[in-house]
Amino acid sequence: MLKTIRKLSIVVGILALLTVILLNFMPVLNIKLTGVESDYTFGAAGGQNFVGWQCIFYWWGPSIYIGGVSAFNFNIVLCIGMLLPLLTLLVTTPMLIRARYKKKAVLEFVSAGTMVISAVIFLNATRLAETTVGNHLASYMKMAKEEGTYTLGYWVYVMVGVFAVASIFKIVSGVLSLKNEEEAAKKAAEELAAKKQDKAWTALRSKKILRQ
Repeated sequence: MLKTIRKLSIVVGILALLTVILLNFMPVLNIKLTGVESDYTFGAAGGQNFVGWQCIFYWWGPSIYIGGVSAFNFNIVLCIGMLLPLLTLLVTTPMLIRARYKKKAVLEFVSAGTMVISAVIFLNATRLAETTVGNHLASYMKMAKEEGTYTLGYWVYVMVGVFAVASIFKIVSGVLSLKNEEEAAKKAAEELAAKKQDKAWTALRSKKILRQ
């Protein structure tokens, strides 16, 4: 069972890694305005999906770059939410192949923790994006928010779902690794005690033979 959980933990970890990479190119936010016709709404008038890199880093809109006019500016919190699981999974996933016992458990728990943090951050992406939205798009975002048409993109829910499953597997794998370490230590102690007992019996028999 432990081997199966370990393999599944690595598989879902790789899947989570791919999911967070794709986050940069998949819908994270959606803004749709009704009754507004303008070429300067960054696409929001007809309904616009904003992908990860646009919300996290910097995006000037679908038209040519105009100095001082941007849809979104750099968002440090969303950037952390994206980079934290990305870098953690890149480092820990290969290490899990050879790691054992406590080291493996630590790697699993750290991976699960970063995914939980990232999930919480991106579930609040609509609020966080409001702090770094460009001045020009801010008014349209406010209108969409009042209309209830400023929402999370579907990929956020996909990522959170994958992270939830991956975190569960990693926590279970970590707990089983610790339990396996305890059992291995107990077994080693029993074997050591048995060896000492055998040596004691051997020594006792040797003394009896010498006396005879």
